[in-house]
This record gives sequence, C-alpha cells and structure tokens, in this order.
Amino acid sequence: QAQELCFYRTSCTSKKVGNNKRGGGSVITRASKRCKIELRKSLRFVGRYEFEGSKAMLIDEEKSLKVFEALDFGYNNKQKERINCKDGLISHVDEEKEAQRVLLRCFSSAEHYEHEVAIVVRNGSLDTKFVETCCHFSVHEFEAYSASNTPQQFVISVEQPKMKLLRVVQSAHVGLTLKSERRDELTVDDTNIDFMQHYLVKVRIILRLIGQCLCHIHERGIIHGAVNLTSCGSFVGKKWKLTDLVGARSTNSHFLPDRMGIYPPPESVEISGNTNEENFDQYLNLNAPAQDKNILMTDHFFVSSLPAHVSIDIWSFGVLIYETLVRESFRSLFDQGNQKSQKLLSSSTYDAKDDNQTFMARLYHWNEEDLREVVDRLMEDGFGPLCADLVSHCLCTSPNDRPSSMEEVLDHPFFNECETF
Repeated sequence: QAQELCFYRTSCTSKKVGNNKRGGGSVITRASKRCKIELRKSLRFVGRYEFEGSKAMLIDEEKSLKVFEALDFGYNNKQKERINCKDGLISHVDEEKEAQRVLLRCFSSAEHYEHEVAIVVRNGSLDTKFVETCCHFSVHEFEAYSASNTPQQFVISVEQPKMKLLRVVQSAHVGLTLKSERRDELTVDDTNIDFMQHYLVKVRIILRLIGQCLCHIHERGIIHGAVNLTSCGSFVGKKWKLTDLVGARSTNSHFLPDRMGIYPPPESVEISGNTNEENFDQYLNLNAPAQDKNILMTDHFFVSSLPAHVSIDIWSFGVLIYETLVRESFRSLFDQGNQKSQKLLSSSTYDAKDDNQTFMARLYHWNEEDLREVVDRLMEDGFGPLCADLVSHCLCTSPNDRPSSMEEVLDHPFFNECETF
C-alpha cells in the first residue's frame, strides 16, 4: 500500500506557485524532503535496503537471478560491522549513519542461491580488511503471509567499493591527455614526467595492497580467478580490497570457463569442437577475409574446467600491473593499426567477449616473443627493468615458470626499491 501511495499519479491540473509547479506527477516527487525520506523508508526491502534505479541491472534467467544496486541502512559505521539479518528481520538499524552501497543478488531458486551461499560461508574465514563483506538471508515475497507457502526471495548482499582501481587508471589517462593538449604536443615533457612519477608511487602502493589481499586468500586455500581493474576497490577508510569473491574457488577445485574473463592464462585456452590446428593458426592471419574465419567465430576456446591454482592469480596480477602502468587494455598489445576502441580502458572492457577470438588465438600460442612485446612496451613507457622483469615473470607461458606464490611476487625489488619513471 505504501508503494502504491508513493507512486500514485495525481491527475489534477498543474498550478504554478512562484517558480514551482504543483499538481501532476507521483506523490513522492511532490513530497517535501522530510516526507520523501519517510516514504523511502517505508519502501525499504526488509526495512534495510533502499533500491537505486527503476529495474534490475542484471537478469540471469538460467539462475533465476536478478541483481539490484541498493543502499544498505543496516550498516553500523560506529561498530564497523554488518548487522546480522535472519528471516528478513532487522534489528539495531542506525538511521543516522551513512548507508553502504551494495549489490543485492536476489534468487527465486533455492538451488542456485544455496550454491553461492556455500561459497560465501566458505569465504567467511576471510578477513574483511582484505575482501568485500557479504550478508545472506531469505525472505517471503509477501511478509504478511510469511507463514504460508508464498514465494521466497533468497538474497546475497555484497558490499561495493567507493572507487575501483579502474577509475584511478582512467583518471591518470585523462590527466596526461589534458596536460599534453595544453602544450599542443604529444611528447612527454617535464611536467608529465612529474605527474607519472607521482602516479607510479601511488599505484605501486595500491598494487602492493592488492597483492597482500591475494596473499591472504591464498593462505586460506582460496583462488580468486578473475583479478582485474574492476575487482580491486577502495572502501571506507581508503582500504583497498578484493571484490567479486562469489566466483572464487578452493585450491585444487576447478574453475568453469565463465570465471576466466577476457584475459585468461594460456593454460586455460584450448582448441575444441571442429576447429583444428590449421584453422586456428589461420585465424591469427588478421588480414584474412572475414568469411575465412567464420568457422572459428563460434568455437569454444576454453578448457571445460581449470584446476584452481595460485599461478592463475599470479598471471592475472601480471596483467593488472601492465594495465595499471600502461593505462591501456592488455589486448591492445595485438591491435593492428589504430584500433582505439580496444586501447582505452572502460568497465565494458571486462564484460564483452564477442570480439575476443583473435586474442584467444594469440594466448593459445603465447611465447617468448609475446613476452618481449610486453617488456618493450613497458620500457618504451619509461617504467624500467625492475617493472619489466616482474611483469614478464608473472606472464610466463608455463605456470611452473611463474613465481610460486604472491609472497615471492611482493618480495620482488619492484615493490621494495624506488625505481623512478
């Protein structure tokens, strides 16, 4: 009833009062500031979550899943901890504190919910100083009939960062572009060198913190599997944490292909279906007519499952360092000509896979020559031999040739010596 009242649209004729118009529109749009607050409170999901936007940001019908952006008013900033929720009943909600942004993963199927909850419970041993906080509960769709057999909603609430590492990288790219435009030149001048030196110091600290987060989850037998610029975020108190832990796996379990993202390690790429080696190699010929490549466009390029091992996260960390420093997508290493769409980093870089077959083909044949391209690009951008050595070791073709642990990565001189730009 409260929801119907808030969005009830009046039909009276608008009347202009001073600079304001009254009449028409929904009740909530015409309410005073205080009334809007109270009306929104009455609409909070289980008395705690205030939805943002008018619809789900993601719908997965296969999993009976809808994902919503929301504000969590059950987050107690004073105690710095989540308030437990059980069967949709919330207690001790401090209305005076700032709400925490969250994603609500709402399932109508208990099966898929229980699968993800098992992962959340398993991750419960992880320290929230290093990873996002999760809360899970179930609630009847119609609370007044909660004792009956009415449909249930199964919910996982996932803490969201105030800022992702992607934004830091994008800001640096914009800053350098503006400086160059003001001087009407494309070369790096003294001002840009100072800017990049400051940026290098800043991101080296952030990368080390992310590395420590990976050390923490690895010590507890968990492999992330999809570390990138969007899964590293800054939270309250400027704490950098790992996010997107729902898809993580225990050591020696297996990742499914959809976890690997668009920068999977070479060992996760395979030739499958009707594709043979000759056709696969033909795809590497970027000048070949499109019709000659059609056979490859629909083929599956991932192994059916990949054992969860620290080498996967170490590969991803190498890509993360490269993209953070170069400020372009890792895939742009293999762009031909001026394919700017692949160079600039954005959140969509990590979502789309439809234009990724060429890169998968290159990963399948990843070798020393490709590592040389990585090293040359880092050196050309002025990042020095320590940086190039670390990244190239993380991106070795064979998992056995990469550093054996994140502790070994963090012990590298790149993090311990002040290499200048």
